Amino acid sequence: MMALLARNERKESAQRDYRRIYSNLHLEYHMIAGNLYLKNPDDIQCVTYCYLSGLAGIFAYLFDHAVGEKISKQQQNLDITEMEHAVKDFACSILQLYAVNQPIPPYMKHINHLYISLFEGDFEKTRSLLSKTGTEFDCSNPDQLWISETERSIIQSILCKDDNALYKSLVQHIKNYRKWPGGYSTFIDIRSIAYIKLARQYGMNCELNIIEIPNMFFDDTICRIDVTEMKLPFYEDAVEQLKTFGIEGITLL
Repeated sequence: MMALLARNERKESAQRDYRRIYSNLHLEYHMIAGNLYLKNPDDIQCVTYCYLSGLAGIFAYLFDHAVGEKISKQQQNLDITEMEHAVKDFACSILQLYAVNQPIPPYMKHINHLYISLFEGDFEKTRSLLSKTGTEFDCSNPDQLWISETERSIIQSILCKDDNALYKSLVQHIKNYRKWPGGYSTFIDIRSIAYIKLARQYGMNCELNIIEIPNMFFDDTICRIDVTEMKLPFYEDAVEQLKTFGIEGITLL
């Protein structure tokens, strides 16, 4: 990672491969958060690195989709696994930002995405998107999110405000997560954290006292991140570069 940053440090902003930089940082920061939590469950830097991972994932998505005609060409050069990771990394980034009390950047809100509509509180649109969301990756539609049936049940229980169904679905999700941990972290289940926060926002009662759901993520003081201090490498250059593609309003300030 350091070698990648060093190589790009020497390049002009327009010549940097921002998509690759931020895609790698998204993974790197997520792994750091998990490792910090493994070493010390009270290390609040876990929250900061989850934030940075989420922001990096958003930037990777924006640069990947910045130029319309180049998108298809890029995707044709990706194998199926890489395309799957791109979809899941972006989805994970939305969950991460919500889990640390950070808003979705204004530019992203127009995107037809299940998580964006859900966490923005547009439940009517969420129901519509949920009905169209499959359970497997569709290579003919490589930007389309897919979810497990367990996650579908979690979302439906929130839409219906059914506390009991939500609890049962989350317990099943945790069991599945322990068998096949996702998001590069065995110890922090960012998906459950985000869903529990959303449920509580709408007055639902959901308590799960397990290692994968650190209490620090529910402490508003800890999640009060100073985004003016916690910035990604090349942040200002990246923001200016996105503006050349007509993408503005992506800062979290």
